[in-house]
Amino acid sequence: MRQLTASLALVSALCAGATARVAAQSDSGLPAHYSINPVAVDRSGLYFEPYRVPHAGWRYAVQLDYGNMIEYGQAEDGRLYLLDAEASTFHLNASRDLGARSFFIADVPVSSVYAGVMDGFLDWYHNLIGIPIPERQLRPRNRFDYRIELPNGDTVVHHQLDPALGDIRLGLGVRHSDAVQSVLSITLPTTTGADGYGRNTLSVSLLNTWRARWHPRLRYEGSFDLGYTPATGGAMGQYQDRTFLALTSGVRWNFAGVSSMFGNLYYHSSYYSGTGFPSLDRPELSFDYGFLFRTRAGGEWRLGMTEDLIPTSPAIDVVFKVGRSW
Repeated sequence: MRQLTASLALVSALCAGATARVAAQSDSGLPAHYSINPVAVDRSGLYFEPYRVPHAGWRYAVQLDYGNMIEYGQAEDGRLYLLDAEASTFHLNASRDLGARSFFIADVPVSSVYAGVMDGFLDWYHNLIGIPIPERQLRPRNRFDYRIELPNGDTVVHHQLDPALGDIRLGLGVRHSDAVQSVLSITLPTTTGADGYGRNTLSVSLLNTWRARWHPRLRYEGSFDLGYTPATGGAMGQYQDRTFLALTSGVRWNFAGVSSMFGNLYYHSSYYSGTGFPSLDRPELSFDYGFLFRTRAGGEWRLGMTEDLIPTSPAIDVVFKVGRSW
């Protein structure tokens, strides 16, 4: 973490020195954050929804998340949980104000899960920043496997996922003030992928976001989110949690002209209970961070990463992100 902090500080200093005049911070906030871990996507519809300022007409955003994961867990009775894969999700997001205070959101995800090619590079990267992943040494590189041996004797095995439509997300939002908003969000069981890569049922979430301007260049955003997904039965049914909680806390700093950097802590309660595997039964805690670049037309380019802060949690080891909004 010290290496990461130093790197971000150096980039900030260089950019600030190259810009003689710094523009005031825009009203934009943090970027949205979604989980792409299959065990999370299979259960919860919660995500981070930033505060949406009033805007005339439609607004659009696209985002590509690409993650590498290795979960190699052994329960006390010798059972194995193995998820060795790379995953990518492309989000197409559209929103429109319905009135002075209300707005509508639609998000369409397309996901893939596969063996990938990044294991060697990420071994080097994690060693460089001082966060080695010992589970990686137990597995061959760039090999897919996804299996869960359950306490009741069942074994769940999933195969690679070719590009498939995920669960479409629809939301109706209300701005209570210029600092607080709430969004009622549902996910529809629209996935075209195999079992294990979608909820197969409707999920409901209440997303509450508040923001504060601590300084003309520094914006804070936090959220308190609650979700419910019915159990769907099958081998995992008796272990599936139904109610979920997510908390976020983050800042956006306009450090030079049209350039900003952001950092956002994301906590999510457990997705399952009683499996005996920490990577399924424990909450997740991750750190989403990166850079934002405003365009002349008012949109943004977004470049970022998400790091797992608790290695024995459902958060993915590392996720790379690129996005664009209009």
